[in-house]
Amino acid sequence: MPMLISYRMCLMAAPIPLLALTIITFVDNPNLSKYPAAPIILVLITLLSFLTAYYLRKNKDVKKSPIYKCDKGTALLIGCSGGLCLMLLFRLFGFYGNFGGRASEFNFGLKSLKPGEELDDAEENIAFSLSFNSFGHCFQGGSAIFLFAAVHRDIVLPILKRPEGLILADLLANSMIVYPVYNIVKRGIKAGSTFATSSFCNNASEWGIGVVFAVYLGLLISAISGGKTEDPRKTLLLTRTQMLLNTIRLVSGTVLAIVSIAAAILFGHSWHINIDESHTDDSYDDQGLIFLFLVAPLVVALGLTLYLRKRDRDYEGDENAVDSEVEAMNI
Repeated sequence: MPMLISYRMCLMAAPIPLLALTIITFVDNPNLSKYPAAPIILVLITLLSFLTAYYLRKNKDVKKSPIYKCDKGTALLIGCSGGLCLMLLFRLFGFYGNFGGRASEFNFGLKSLKPGEELDDAEENIAFSLSFNSFGHCFQGGSAIFLFAAVHRDIVLPILKRPEGLILADLLANSMIVYPVYNIVKRGIKAGSTFATSSFCNNASEWGIGVVFAVYLGLLISAISGGKTEDPRKTLLLTRTQMLLNTIRLVSGTVLAIVSIAAAILFGHSWHINIDESHTDDSYDDQGLIFLFLVAPLVVALGLTLYLRKRDRDYEGDENAVDSEVEAMNI
């Protein structure tokens, strides 16, 4: 129970550090009119966090995490997304690197030079350049919102009014892995040796922000529902269909875990790239960096996955205990 309470308290306390980070980002951004993405994104996330905290406090029936019924595939997708986002955050701040850039501008520094290019020709590696592709990456990550039962119950079913709509929405949730898979394969082949300065950084970050928005929106909708736990997928779909959808989510989560591991290895192997001279800096320890990139994000991913699964088992145990008490009273 203390674990559940602490999770609820973290959600309710999140607006404070997010608000502080938003203010710092505004103050630290000297080119706000040119690079407004990071401050705007933080404002929106902070607003979502305030609304979520408000409804968690208002709806006393929300005793547990708003995620509620979280199967293995969903837990793996959310956990691995969190690990990958942490990896990209580490790269954005450029710890132990020589990338330049500025976190408050969502600027990852300069991209690696192509053959024949001079340093003056190098492109900046900036996320959310107000292009169609940037928002396309974000929307793909945003499909993670369909991982939440409350979204299926309170939005999908009332709008589509057919069980088949639940299947479509569930499959859309799995589409969140499409872009990371495509991007890791493309950049791994084309820029494996300079991966840390490739477009994977800004493109995957745009996807990651979409996931963050989706998860926070899912949490908000779940909190607004006031503790309802019904999942229409479990009541309106055939058992065989449910099992198939669960399997697809589990496979998708496994694929995203592989993407995270591949990104960690490529980041660690190319972290020592010297951008202006297109060669490596031997002062960096490849094996140590690879180990760091593997351990930190994967610990987060594994921790989130195990925690969400534990919540599900705890919730099912409490639910069964209540059912037993009701049956005993009826007897």
